[in-house]
Amino acid sequence: MKKHIKLNNSQLVSIIIPVKNGERFLRQALDSMIAQTYKNWEMIIVDDASEDQTPRILKEYALKKPKIKIITLKKSIGISKALNKGISHAKGSIIARMDADDISYLQRLEKQVAYLEKHPQIIAVGSQCNIIDSDGNVTGIKTFPKTHEHIYETIFHFNPLQHPVLMVNRAPLPKKFIFYDILDGAEDVNLLFKLFPYGKIANMDEILLAYRIHANNSSLKKIKQIYRQALLARINGVTKYGYKPSITSVILTIAQTVLVTILPERLLRRLYFYARGIKANISKAKKIILVPNLG
Repeated sequence: MKKHIKLNNSQLVSIIIPVKNGERFLRQALDSMIAQTYKNWEMIIVDDASEDQTPRILKEYALKKPKIKIITLKKSIGISKALNKGISHAKGSIIARMDADDISYLQRLEKQVAYLEKHPQIIAVGSQCNIIDSDGNVTGIKTFPKTHEHIYETIFHFNPLQHPVLMVNRAPLPKKFIFYDILDGAEDVNLLFKLFPYGKIANMDEILLAYRIHANNSSLKKIKQIYRQALLARINGVTKYGYKPSITSVILTIAQTVLVTILPERLLRRLYFYARGIKANISKAKKIILVPNLG
């Protein structure tokens, strides 16, 4: 294992955003990152052969902000390969993930960099998340385990970190470390298994991201397919990356696999919120005005 290098506020953060046909929410996502209180960043956006107005929007932003680099693909290669391509161009010592339909709160980068600096044993950090709808209304809260031990324990039966709010310290990683295997739909869980040998993972107690659930969410449209990919990621975790699941986790995984196999997609969608740990908070729903400051 490499020696951990302490971070400081001068570290360059490379924001990696994959996008495919993201015209509807793209501006809000980009504006939320441009407005960050932490200013030492570069943004690498990989356009995975979009067929809507995404290329035009990206060109507009790149012309205004020299720190934004656009990689345009003529043929779609999928999210895992698109992310690897973006990271291959990253110059920062820190990688920050973001999706083209979510909103990062103003102090997200600042607080995550400070967290990594204060906890050098942590290689990757996420946070708690608000749930928003297509119109930006907060409709719930998505909670995640905070400690490495709890994350390690639960990853074998559910995703313990919201990937669009992930931040990774690259210093402990091998120079040729490949972040993503080709497991589109479960690339996030698979990455956590790959990171475990190099350091600890945590989630901050604060809400730093608004995660948007809408009709085009791939996790809602292809639940069975994504679960199969997640199961492969768990197998990879054990066979390739030395993960040791508990007996309880194995039993829960078997039970999940049986349920996903026999239940129809429509019923699985109803179970989605419960399985993902989303707590409804409709009575306190509010409208997000672009990039609210939670500080």
